[in-house]
Amino acid sequence: MTTAFVRLPPFEAEAPEQGAAGDATAAAPVPWLVRGDRGETLARGEALRGLAMALRAPEQGTDARAGDTSLVALVPADQVLALPVAIPGRSVEEMRRATPFAVEEHLTEDIESMHVATGPLVRGAEVMCLAVPRSAVAGWLEALAEHGLAPRFLTADAMALPSAQDAIAVLHEGERALVRFGDRLAGVDAAMLPVVLEGLCERPEGGAPPSLLEMNGAVRPVELGALSLAECQRRDLPALDFLADSFAGGTDAVNLLQGEFAPQRSTWANLPRWKPLAALAAAGLLVWLSAMAIEGWWANRQANALREQAVALYRDIYGTEHVVGNPANRMRSQLGGSPQSGPGGRALIGHLGAGLTSSVAEYELRTLSYADGRGLAADVTVPSYDALDRLEQHLTDKGVKLTIASAEQEDGRVRARLRVGADS
Repeated sequence: MTTAFVRLPPFEAEAPEQGAAGDATAAAPVPWLVRGDRGETLARGEALRGLAMALRAPEQGTDARAGDTSLVALVPADQVLALPVAIPGRSVEEMRRATPFAVEEHLTEDIESMHVATGPLVRGAEVMCLAVPRSAVAGWLEALAEHGLAPRFLTADAMALPSAQDAIAVLHEGERALVRFGDRLAGVDAAMLPVVLEGLCERPEGGAPPSLLEMNGAVRPVELGALSLAECQRRDLPALDFLADSFAGGTDAVNLLQGEFAPQRSTWANLPRWKPLAALAAAGLLVWLSAMAIEGWWANRQANALREQAVALYRDIYGTEHVVGNPANRMRSQLGGSPQSGPGGRALIGHLGAGLTSSVAEYELRTLSYADGRGLAADVTVPSYDALDRLEQHLTDKGVKLTIASAEQEDGRVRARLRVGADS
């Protein structure tokens, strides 16, 4: 895949003579380059208009909105706060919700005005976070969008530097320098660079000193001699070429395009590459619809067979040939289970069962019958007459009337004939 790299200038929140942030971006040099699949440089320039034209050039065969080119935008590290933060949470979702609060204590601005992006969220480990004003992210994206450009990746330029834990990387750019040492990175004034390096070189007693990689410049020898370094390497390469090489070689950079700024991919532009999969999906859908039709026919056949069985059962129980409506509903009505008829057979059986279970330790239910209008008749054996009293009290508390038709001693227990019906 072709990859384009562009370095955007600082975002200016207020530009009195500029109508929009995009105007300021258009006026400042904006270096860019396009790399091919093998890492070769296909084009370069210093204006967004030229980048847009290069990405649409026929010989490139690319379109920044069509998905053939991955656009990486680098913004000044001076405007981005980068820091590792311990984020509490038992799950990734909890950690994501807690991120703004964990970062807030390190900010001088109102957290509501800041956009916070994170690296991979891992429990028990510090997470690399980038915080930048929302207006700045919106301004950079707007400047790109004016030329039909939509980045897939947006990060601080210092994040594209090598991130080895035992090496300090410095990119000299005149009066400014980019510095990175592991998860510590910044854009600093060149005059302050020796002080920054001295702080980065401080190691615990017994710790190995870091090495130093300098690009396009060097710290003065007298200042370099005061630093505790394992070795020092120097190279010369255009700044954006170096950043692009480092980024393409593998990076842990945090993408600012998260949450509200997450890129939206164009579905129609990518349609041709999905045609084979779409055809396969269409074939699968046809097979699924056919299976559903067959399953529906089979289910309807089974339902008809079950209704015929229910009708035969109804005729056998109630001795009638003519069955109107749903036989299952009619049997429920016969049992007193219709919602319109109040507590019926099933409800009374439930009350009696609950009462026997909760108030009688041991019981034997010998017979049970129900007649519409006469309630539930039960023949039950319980341990004692006290057990019958407890059962009666339980049902009375539930609003159910219990009538003890008869009760007599039988083999050391009490056999009772009960009638259970709704209390009027």
